[in-house]
Amino acid sequence: MATTNSYGLEKCLLVPRDAVGFEEVNGIVEKIDLDTRIKPVILTHGQNPDFLGLKSGERSGLFSVDDDAYKIKGCDIILAQIRAHSLIDPEGGQTLPATKREVEFVRTINELLTKEGFSVPYQPSAIIHYQKLFKPDLSDFRYPLHWQFIEPFLGKRELAASVMKIKGDTRLPEIYIQELKCKDAASAVAYRLGLIAGAQRRVTENKILWTLGNSHVGNYVVFEEEAEINLGMVDFDAALRYNPFINQFFRLKVKGIERILASMNDPNYYTVGGKVINKKEIAPEYFKKEFARGFRDGYQNPDKRETIRHTDLHTAFGI
Repeated sequence: MATTNSYGLEKCLLVPRDAVGFEEVNGIVEKIDLDTRIKPVILTHGQNPDFLGLKSGERSGLFSVDDDAYKIKGCDIILAQIRAHSLIDPEGGQTLPATKREVEFVRTINELLTKEGFSVPYQPSAIIHYQKLFKPDLSDFRYPLHWQFIEPFLGKRELAASVMKIKGDTRLPEIYIQELKCKDAASAVAYRLGLIAGAQRRVTENKILWTLGNSHVGNYVVFEEEAEINLGMVDFDAALRYNPFINQFFRLKVKGIERILASMNDPNYYTVGGKVINKKEIAPEYFKKEFARGFRDGYQNPDKRETIRHTDLHTAFGI
């Protein structure tokens, strides 16, 4: 597997990221794109990695093969085998059912968005089967239930990782925490990004459910393609298919832009590139206001589009 060093991935990022190491391991690659040349790899915290990549959240990394960039999600399996961060999810990893669900919904949403003329940041490429099992140890979970009665029903599940061929991976918070150079230009960028987000929500919500696990600002990727800046939501392992009854319930919980705006002030959604952003740096009020205004306009009129250029990001934030 021919690979570049971490600098070969910089073309898919608008702001810098720290390097991370990968180790090649035994496993099976289930190819979705037959041209994929990826091999089973995991994140390594040792001093001598087999390959270098870049960070992407707490359980993912960016990896290059030849001239193609990939995101591997769920590849910190050493941690995943011993720790759980929720009732069903391994910390640092991903179970096979969640991996398959993510691939399914990325395909569905990509089809919906490209049909409407949007560019999309991820394309499913492969699933890595690590041939290792995860079973959560819930003995020390601090929830008001007796997990020992629930744990036997969870069972062991296979650890896997989704492999996405990516055009970019810069998260929206990584843009607006940059030093402000021109507030008017930054406000215009925020509004135009909101237009895209609102339009995409409108043209997809009758096919999928934008659950609480998906509808937050940390899942928006900002990327460049053909000299234009685009926006797309990613990480759909918590998505559900549209159902009018369930959708009505989620509408009570997620009222349009409100949930996304709330996440702009929630530090739990601010782990980007493996770094937790300081609370004081999140969600400038001007950005929230203009993004929300654009979101509502884009939702009402999905055909309303305003181009964003890299020069706009440079003027606004010096990017």
